[in-house]
Amino acid sequence: MVMIALSYSISTGLAFGFISFALIKIVSGKAGDIRAATWLIAILSVLFLTLEKLGSMIERLISLM
Repeated sequence: MVMIALSYSISTGLAFGFISFALIKIVSGKAGDIRAATWLIAILSVLFLTLEKLGSMIERLISLM
């Protein structure tokens, strides 16, 4: 919920939530407790955030040329 407020985006906040949930479970040694659907959503969230940043980086490079 904090990331929703900080990013002004519900989708970005939810993506960070799924990623942080998976990371916290992994660090605490309870990775086996994570269901397959949660793994899938966490991986898709990483892709969502990566592609979002990649697109803005490409736009900046194009504008510099």
